[in-house]
Amino acid sequence: MSTSPPILLVACNQRNLDLLSQFLIKNGYVTESVHDLQTFELILEGSVEYGLAMVDITGFSRDIWDYCEKIASENIPLLMIAPQKGQHIQYESLAHGAKGVLYKPLVIKELLVTVSELFGGSDG
Repeated sequence: MSTSPPILLVACNQRNLDLLSQFLIKNGYVTESVHDLQTFELILEGSVEYGLAMVDITGFSRDIWDYCEKIASENIPLLMIAPQKGQHIQYESLAHGAKGVLYKPLVIKELLVTVSELFGGSDG
């Protein structure tokens, strides 16, 4: 059983959310998944402490950035997942508190290294 705090996964696409969650669980992490902003808001108001939040911005309105800022303000490392590379997306992500941005399609090795680094070098 993992001693690391859970990873909060946020994405509109339920299938992508399930795949990402299954992959992280298989690699020793605990996850909690959210696919809409209303549930995301309730989660952020709760008492669970997350070790990392991964947010796939695809399909969300610009309101997603407000939630990202709230995550960052609570000192939860934030990793963005974006549909395409671009300076604008990277700038927006970093400006709203992200520690990094991964672009689709995700490179599994890069994902695992980044998650490990954001957990302070732990293995999950």
